[in-house]
Amino acid sequence: VIPSVADVGPWAEDVASFLGARPTVFEMWESWPPSSNKGKLDPVTTSRLRVLQQLQKPDGAPKVVVCCVAAVCQPVPERADLAARGRTLTAGDIVEPTELAEWLVANGYKRVDAVEYPGEFSRRGGICDIFPPDAPDPFRLEFFGDEVESLRTFAAGSQRSLEKKDKVTLLSVAEGGEDPPPQPPSLKGGGGKNHRDTIAAD
Repeated sequence: VIPSVADVGPWAEDVASFLGARPTVFEMWESWPPSSNKGKLDPVTTSRLRVLQQLQKPDGAPKVVVCCVAAVCQPVPERADLAARGRTLTAGDIVEPTELAEWLVANGYKRVDAVEYPGEFSRRGGICDIFPPDAPDPFRLEFFGDEVESLRTFAAGSQRSLEKKDKVTLLSVAEGGEDPPPQPPSLKGGGGKNHRDTIAAD
């Protein structure tokens, strides 16, 4: 944890030169609460959620995280809240596509013709594309009837398949499909346990 956001980049480069691998950067919002951009999720919000999710994985947590003081003073969700806001799907699961679409809408996702940004999903026949707020790339679910036949990530721009997955976790964009009320950041105790990331959603 370093004092200034301007020093995050140089520190990350220095750490990378010693480790031989780039550290994970935990970003900060320039202003609070983070402003929405026509209903799209703020990139810093998605980045922070991604790091928080990674830190909960015993076999995939980053070994080194670099951030400034302001980043750790800004609010984050409780660990239990993140777990409660997720839905895990596994290849072979029986899931009615209509029910899944209803769950996505109820949990803050915006239905579009083609996904481009986190917090969006689209459905075309037996294919459902979903871009969770904490994911670097969207997921494509292919259904055979009500069975999840395959899961994979793909590039939103080119639609090119990237990686086959056995299971995916879909994090809610916001609780109940609505924005949680903004809470001011606290400098006491690193944000306090009652603070949460505010997710900008339609």
